[in-house]
Amino acid sequence: MSKVICESLRERQRQQRADAILDAARELTLETGYEALTMDALAARAGVTKPTLYAHFPNKEAIAVASVVRNIQRGQESLAQLDPTLSPLARLETYFRWALRSKFIERRMVSFGGAPVAVIRTNPAYQAAFRQMMDNLGEIVEAGKACGEIAVDLDTRTALQAFVSVVRDPDYDDLLRSGAVTSDTLVETLVTVLIHGLRREK
Repeated sequence: MSKVICESLRERQRQQRADAILDAARELTLETGYEALTMDALAARAGVTKPTLYAHFPNKEAIAVASVVRNIQRGQESLAQLDPTLSPLARLETYFRWALRSKFIERRMVSFGGAPVAVIRTNPAYQAAFRQMMDNLGEIVEAGKACGEIAVDLDTRTALQAFVSVVRDPDYDDLLRSGAVTSDTLVETLVTVLIHGLRREK
């Protein structure tokens, strides 16, 4: 086996272990919350030794950063797979619904309440991923303005930040836990509010 193939295999195995650790972190965070997450429990849930865990992530904060970056990257992949024949507003609606279902129904994204926000938001990998996501979504919003679907007087970045704030806000998780609303109703209500806010009035 060539050196290049061996290195590629090792890198793939390393990425698989990292993904397994992040998956375990998501499960534990959903069960107990970020503040109660321990490296011992995480190693046990992921089925790796503590040295292996620390080789990938030196602390809880690094796990939170990597998890958020992975969520953004998966969102980028979903955005790239949208049907290009859909109108800009329809693409945004499809993407918003995917993101909100991922968080509130499929639980593929979790809120890392208790994680130091500054550590995440000042991380270069996070900043690059977030900037790219906002740029890509912004292009769709601008296309919607150009074709008359989206109100031209809306500030694009502010409108998109409203969507981001919905995804980040832990109060919606509290609302679900209270039983006051179902996850499906929550998602569809939020999608309706977001899209209605963007749509140009006839």
